[in-house]
Amino acid sequence: MRMRSAADMPERASLRDRSASSHHSRRRRARVRPPGRWRPIRVVLAESNPDVRRHMRALLDGAGRGDFEVVAEAASTESARRFAHAHRPCVLVLDLGLPGGSSLDAIPVIRGESPQTHIVALVTPRQGASVCDALRAGATGYVLEECAHEALADAVRCAAAGHGYLTPFSGAHA
Repeated sequence: MRMRSAADMPERASLRDRSASSHHSRRRRARVRPPGRWRPIRVVLAESNPDVRRHMRALLDGAGRGDFEVVAEAASTESARRFAHAHRPCVLVLDLGLPGGSSLDAIPVIRGESPQTHIVALVTPRQGASVCDALRAGATGYVLEECAHEALADAVRCAAAGHGYLTPFSGAHA
């Protein structure tokens, strides 16, 4: 992943502005999102804290340019399972610390009931050991809660495409 500095941003923005007005750019954008065939990534957010859920929704709404549609929000493991079954989202962002049963035990159940749903586990540094268990259970990837503001949209996009996404644990978290 390429690190960007603040000095890169104004130049990139001006290049984007110039290319957005060109005819070639419009054709290229049309190939990426052909009319009638493009749909937003349907997401269920499962997090017990309503403030964190609201923040995650705002992150996806702000980062997505219409790429994401949050179809439901769950506050427990059981409601996450029900919403995944009822809404058939492309991605379920699942907090491993949800009340109402083990989130780890729910992952294979959700994948069995809704096989097209990819699961991104949301973990705290203290749950580091649970990451391997979540991946073994069928999660597509994981994001550290403290890195969600930077990584959530990318993790959801990767999971929707069927690719794994792993937030690195730094030495401070181990």
